Amino acid sequence: MKQIFLILQKEFSTRVKKRSFLIATLLTPILLPLFLFGVTYMGVKDIEKEQPKEVLVLDESGLFDFTVNSARYYFTPLTPEQDAKALLREETHFAYLHIPPMKNNLLEGVSVFSLQNLTLNDISEIKVVLESQWRSDAMARLQLDPLIIQSLDNKVDINLVMLSKEGDEKNADAAVTFGVAYVLSFLIYMFVLIYGAQVMQGVIEEKTGKIVEIMLSIVKPFSLMMGKVMGVAAVGLFQFAIWVMMLVLIFVGISFWGITMQGGEGMAASGDVSQGILAVFLSKMQVIKEIPFLKIGGIFLFYFAAGFMLYGAFFAAIGSAVESAQDAQQFVFPVTMPMILSLIGSMSFVMQNPSGTVSFWLSIFPLTAPVSMVARISFGVPLWELLLSMSLLVLTTLGMLWVAGKIFRIGLLTQGGKVSFKQLVKWVVYGS
Repeated sequence: MKQIFLILQKEFSTRVKKRSFLIATLLTPILLPLFLFGVTYMGVKDIEKEQPKEVLVLDESGLFDFTVNSARYYFTPLTPEQDAKALLREETHFAYLHIPPMKNNLLEGVSVFSLQNLTLNDISEIKVVLESQWRSDAMARLQLDPLIIQSLDNKVDINLVMLSKEGDEKNADAAVTFGVAYVLSFLIYMFVLIYGAQVMQGVIEEKTGKIVEIMLSIVKPFSLMMGKVMGVAAVGLFQFAIWVMMLVLIFVGISFWGITMQGGEGMAASGDVSQGILAVFLSKMQVIKEIPFLKIGGIFLFYFAAGFMLYGAFFAAIGSAVESAQDAQQFVFPVTMPMILSLIGSMSFVMQNPSGTVSFWLSIFPLTAPVSMVARISFGVPLWELLLSMSLLVLTTLGMLWVAGKIFRIGLLTQGGKVSFKQLVKWVVYGS
């Protein structure tokens, strides 16, 4: 145990003292929001500068009035005698919209021709124009009062309130819950892959530099592997803790500023848009304060530590078995595949239906549980499912540490030649 702690301490101090660690830790929380803001700002500016695009229209149904244009498009009606496709090939028009005659009071077979692939935005906006005019024409034919139709089209805002078994109420927000699930699951995915790769790269460098032979004369192979994995995990947790503290300070500062603005005359001077943004932010802050951060944080730390020990041992074993990072690629992809699938599954299934069958198995299966269970936890998970997932993850991690330890012990002293999956299995089964 003392050997493991000494190696852990060495790995931690070596990596934390690097200038790259300091730069990444301090600049990432600053540069990432700036990057997102910059991309959003440029995107908005592009939309504002965008000139309306011309769409040629042949309307054989005679139902639509294309003198009414949208913000992004203006429509030029054609007659059947005009060759719309030939005009489109001149590349001076954006698209050609063909509306066939109606059949049985139904509009079918509407087509859009273009020299380039249209985006979903393009198609949806053209559909909005057609559907809006179709609705207006139907109301006119049926002699319906537009005001009556408008009164039926009422938007309903829903306030989500969580009710405990004791009858206590607390504010909730589906968007905030989704955001918490997304951020936590992505953090585990990112940290495991980034720091796991560092474990592997460090072992490869020590093996090729013959440093490992000196270390093995002092410590046992398993102690060396555990010390490296735990040391890098400690670096990841330390970096995460710094980011959490920075985030808390930012939220406290913005909340204080918002309360000050709300109570003073600054709100009136800041304009309607600023008032609206600030009001939305403050309402979200009230919801964020209701989140059980201690519970979620404790579960996050468990899955981070257990997940990293599981995958970190694999990365260490891979690093010990190969001679270079290029040779490691054949082993890295199968190891990281469950993490990739768990992230995709969390986005597609867990966050959409956290109580579903797919979500359950993704959060129970040990190789996908670190990401998927953390994505589920903010939605609420039965205690027995959480304990089952944790137990299976711990047992699997212990088993994989034993397997990786055997590969690590033999692989460190193996020189020359490429190692195959068959040879790794032989090392585990026969110990040679």
